[in-house]
Amino acid sequence: MNSRKIKVLLLEDNEEDEKEIKIVLEKNNYEINSATTLKEALRLFNSSSFDIAIIDIFINNQPEGGIFASTINTSLNYIPFLFLTSSIDKRIFDEIKLTQPYNYLIKPFNEYELLYAIELTIEKFTSEKSSSQSEKSSYYNQTFFIKQGGTITKVPYDNINYIKVEGMYCKIVTIHGNFIIQSSLGKICEDLSESHFIQTHRNYLINSKKIKSIFPEDNLILLNNDEKILLSKRYKSDLLRKIKIYK
Repeated sequence: MNSRKIKVLLLEDNEEDEKEIKIVLEKNNYEINSATTLKEALRLFNSSSFDIAIIDIFINNQPEGGIFASTINTSLNYIPFLFLTSSIDKRIFDEIKLTQPYNYLIKPFNEYELLYAIELTIEKFTSEKSSSQSEKSSYYNQTFFIKQGGTITKVPYDNINYIKVEGMYCKIVTIHGNFIIQSSLGKICEDLSESHFIQTHRNYLINSKKIKSIFPEDNLILLNNDEKILLSKRYKSDLLRKIKIYK
């Protein structure tokens, strides 16, 4: 499995719809796990981690999609979800709305409508996480979700070597490549204050797990990939205080 792909849990019992959804999403770099019954959807949900769920309301002619959504809502492993259904019954809509889905799409779906709905769901959910004071990080599930063109890429914290200021933007340097995001380093530092990221310079935020060596006298840090990072006097004492040094 590619941990960089957005993982989607799909509950859909119509074989043609399931196939079409999988084709669209896999073509756009999503990783799909599908279930055709409520039991199978619950098994997948409880046995693995997902970033979003797409749920058909009626499974085997029963509103089991609503039951699945309610289960997600009460789980410690809550993920955002949206409904993709052929039902246009206002009563059903009013009932299912109580589960607070992030979107509600009517079949037959349009490819771009589905992609945009997923993108908006992820952006809205991560934004809500950012504004929650109870969360340790503004980025959902120890992960950055970064939009590049028409694709959202999932970048787990552990894949990041460091983050560097580049003009009005920040560059996230990872073991798989680099990403440019529209955010200040100060904002990222606030969001990652409870993590293992440490600021070493006004332009650098590093993953402390990637440190190979520290050269305090030379104001340098050597990462595991042998890349050198600046260590300014302003942040040196803070770095040495946060890491455990044995003598």
